[in-house]
Amino acid sequence: FKLIILLSNMRNPGEASILGGAVFVAGSITSQFGQRILCISTKTMIPAMCCTIGTVAASSIAAFRVTSSDPIGKIPDVCAAFCGLAIFLILGGRATAFTPSHVAAVGAFGRRFVPATANYATPLAKKNIFHIGKRFGCHTCGKRTTSFVADHQPPLRLARKRFLFMPQRTRFRFYPQCQACSSAQAAILKSWPRTFASPLRLHFLVFRPHHATGFFVPTLTDILLSFYLSSPVSHNPVF
Repeated sequence: FKLIILLSNMRNPGEASILGGAVFVAGSITSQFGQRILCISTKTMIPAMCCTIGTVAASSIAAFRVTSSDPIGKIPDVCAAFCGLAIFLILGGRATAFTPSHVAAVGAFGRRFVPATANYATPLAKKNIFHIGKRFGCHTCGKRTTSFVADHQPPLRLARKRFLFMPQRTRFRFYPQCQACSSAQAAILKSWPRTFASPLRLHFLVFRPHHATGFFVPTLTDILLSFYLSSPVSHNPVF
């Protein structure tokens, strides 16, 4: 009987997917703005991870709720959050996917890298960086361009200051970075930390497969709920 009520309150699958997808994307954008206000970025890894998990869970719950007029207790919310996190990971989502990129740290799109030293990139390293950039985009903003800079991470300027001009103590990596982000990084780090320019870069207009999580949440949540409501456990709910 509960299953019949739930299904009767659902919109058609196409409409549910569109609404769920739109709500999820809106939640991810809102989260980025909120994190920027709180100065949370890819440089603050633990808060960034917590924010991403919270964003995915909350946006998934919202994506499901807009497709159902009468959610039953807390079970639908738990199912929606679980489904959202699972889909997010399957689609390639990472711990900092919805976090602003910090110019002095690996950005939200930094997936692959080339081992580096304190020296400039070799022709081979530049070639590898180009191929990584074409596939994953700029590690800071995510945009795919026709050319990429081999960006030292951590930045050489900061490493020299931190280790008294002995950057060999630092383990460097090259990440692909577009020219626009490279120029912005250089301008900010030149006067770091005495600068009014924000070191955080938002990327809410750059989409990846994990942004489509909300499109699948309503349908998958319905499937899980149908199994739950048709099982004996539903007669003695835990929540």
